[in-house]
Amino acid sequence: MNDIEIKVHLIEIAKNILKVDSEVDDLLYLIISESLLAITFISIIEEEFDIEFDDDDIDIEFFGSFDEIVLRIKNYI
Repeated sequence: MNDIEIKVHLIEIAKNILKVDSEVDDLLYLIISESLLAITFISIIEEEFDIEFDDDDIDIEFFGSFDEIVLRIKNYI
């Protein structure tokens, strides 16, 4: 999977969790505003990409952008 495919998949996961069709820029903000949604988002990513993030990888910068999440995923696959 290339970076663009991963990013598109992440956006779809976020939209499914939130059950919205918001602007991409708002999705991560909406997810981190509810800690349970953030945990669900991370769990789904780990399951979908068959990875397990180290606790140190999940910080506020993680949710800075989808590009940042793609970079972190790429470190595991």
